[in-house]
Amino acid sequence: MRGFTLGAVDYINKPYSAHVVKMRVQHQIRIINLIREIQSLSMTDALTGIGNRRYFDTLLEQEWERAKRQQIPLGFMIADIDNFKQYNDTYGHLSGDVALQRVTGAIKSQIKRATDKVARWGGEEFAVILPNITSSAALKIAEDIRSSVEEVVILSDKNNQLHMTLSIGVHSITPQWGSEYTVADLISDTDKALYHAKNSGKNRVCAVENMTS
Repeated sequence: MRGFTLGAVDYINKPYSAHVVKMRVQHQIRIINLIREIQSLSMTDALTGIGNRRYFDTLLEQEWERAKRQQIPLGFMIADIDNFKQYNDTYGHLSGDVALQRVTGAIKSQIKRATDKVARWGGEEFAVILPNITSSAALKIAEDIRSSVEEVVILSDKNNQLHMTLSIGVHSITPQWGSEYTVADLISDTDKALYHAKNSGKNRVCAVENMTS
């Protein structure tokens, strides 16, 4: 009882067989691997293979606290595929799924650092975390992502090639101790920048600090 209370998952009576010990250890390893696989699946978007909203929310909170602790800037962006509903209505949801996968690949191609993470924010929206990055560097990555997506051929036939575009809101800020500015405010401001990009003509990047009323 005391052993299980302390976290033990199995026990073996003496005298024991080396073969039984080995088999029981292998059994526990299989259980651990299955648990890890389930945890990974719960954090992964099945269609695109990148992190899902649940994964991203957890990671963003962690990176926010780390940035505050180390007093380093945290970059964040939200990207939305322009006119995606119209594309789905015209070409069907299966073509829409392929489009999401190709856009994902284009975004991932511009994520160079191991610390930078991309996730499917929801529907046709994506989010990117860029730890320890300046505003100008975050803006450049956002522009590289926008340009990369614009160049990808989503659908082609004998007569034409179809491309997609992204509108992106981006922000970089160093969280301060004692400040009332929270992760929710970061998301809200970046989302406003995204819709500023949408309302300014789409297929463009807008930084929070560059928004005009």
